[in-house]
Amino acid sequence: MTPDRFTLLREDLGPRTLAYLLGADLSAVVAWDSQIELDKLGPSQLAVLEQLNLTRAVRIESSGSHPQATWSQVLIDGANIDGRGLGTVWRILAGGAAHGFDVTDLSLATLLTRIAVDAYPSLLLHDSFRSDGFGMSMVSLRTHPLFERFQAAAMEDEVLGPLFTIGREAGNEQDLLYRSVGQGFTFQPSLFVDQLVTAAWIGAQLQSLVPTPVDLAAEVELQLERAREALDGAVQIPVRIGFTGVLLPRDVERIDLGWGTLRRVDERDRYFADIARISGGTSTTDEDGYTTAIAYSGDLVLETSAPYTASITHRPADQPWIPPLLQTTTAIEEAAETLRLALLLSTGNPQSSIYPTWRAAMEPFSYGRIVNWGDPVNAVGLLPARLTRPEVDSWRRWAVAVHDHRPHVGVAVRRLLQAINERKRAEDILVDAVIVWESLFGITPGTTKGVTEALDHLLHRPGQDQEANKQHLRDIYNARSRVVHGDSELDDWTLRQMASDAVAIAIAALQQLFESRTDLLSLPTAKHRNRAVRQPR
Repeated sequence: MTPDRFTLLREDLGPRTLAYLLGADLSAVVAWDSQIELDKLGPSQLAVLEQLNLTRAVRIESSGSHPQATWSQVLIDGANIDGRGLGTVWRILAGGAAHGFDVTDLSLATLLTRIAVDAYPSLLLHDSFRSDGFGMSMVSLRTHPLFERFQAAAMEDEVLGPLFTIGREAGNEQDLLYRSVGQGFTFQPSLFVDQLVTAAWIGAQLQSLVPTPVDLAAEVELQLERAREALDGAVQIPVRIGFTGVLLPRDVERIDLGWGTLRRVDERDRYFADIARISGGTSTTDEDGYTTAIAYSGDLVLETSAPYTASITHRPADQPWIPPLLQTTTAIEEAAETLRLALLLSTGNPQSSIYPTWRAAMEPFSYGRIVNWGDPVNAVGLLPARLTRPEVDSWRRWAVAVHDHRPHVGVAVRRLLQAINERKRAEDILVDAVIVWESLFGITPGTTKGVTEALDHLLHRPGQDQEANKQHLRDIYNARSRVVHGDSELDDWTLRQMASDAVAIAIAALQQLFESRTDLLSLPTAKHRNRAVRQPR
């Protein structure tokens, strides 16, 4: 083995994968670049290097395809030794430790775990070259020696078995596998192992940037169980949401919200940011000359969970998506809205804004992909800021309150956030803000009077200039009605003032409700809240 040939192997496989195959320390593999250093390898490691070199000459150089793609497949191929993949066999021959299995155990979970552990070096390889454009969303495991056994065992499984007959039964040819992220597809049985193992790798990386084979083994069993539970009813799956807009204090790494954790972005989130392909950012400089810069790809990440189901059925194209098929997506958006509203309510300032960038759900049937993303370039009112510790504490308290008491006022939450972060024209802001009022306290007939009087009861103490307050509320409401009904005579200054006041009143109303009138938030309709807010306390 010459240093030049070693360098070519290292370039093909990446230092981390090569170190794993040789059972060697990563730092040593990075440093090895001379014959003297290569001589420090043991005989078994040198023998494996020679096999890798021979494989490169026979399989890689002649393949005509991307070298990493060919290596990925070679490492998974069988070696006719206890059903092991070739990458694992090389590691064992080099003297490296390998995950031990009872070779007589042919249970579904054990078969899957053995395949996943053998896929480990290929997954390392994919990760190493993701930034070069090679990092595919999954590896292909159909050539693994235990693949057919796993397929046969899965087909016999009471819960998983129906997956393998989707679209193949008479009268059910149009069936698809629908997941509660609002997506359905024709299930490909030959990709099931790939889905589970790749989802497991991404899931394991949520805990450690470079998972161990033991980490991967534990996670793939969890993914298998999630697939079963999703088909059998429902399961909670991990969710990650990226946010931009504000930064945590330099001495604060994370915030425990009870229902989730908000933390700084780190290398574990690079996979999702890369898929979203959001770049750039913006900054502000304060009067003391300090600059605060945010990245549009996200500076903060919310870790939480969401309900997830999968069902086999046929849904006509003209049939609306029903709530169970959207519950994961809905839960993700509600979590994002909760965090955004909490920051807004903690300050009362519309400029206190964060914006969700990417959303990801770790689902077993779709490789842990991004659910959706939004480009913060289009957001309105993003003003980069670094929070103080008291501001973080206040944000956390409001996030808990909003999460616990928002089920019946989701429309109000959503419309307020749209008014602040999405609307650019004053008339649109005004309409959305007054919809918040109506969603909280609207009644018919007599909506104007009913809504404004309810808001007055909520926001103003007896003895204040109630008539003036009511008249201001009515003026805003009437301005909104004129906009909705096509009145173009309102001047721009009036519209902007009315819109600003409408937003401020909506914020104040929600602050009051979530802080001291959660009894009203427990009521299911605006009509019930309208009646209750007028009652003396």
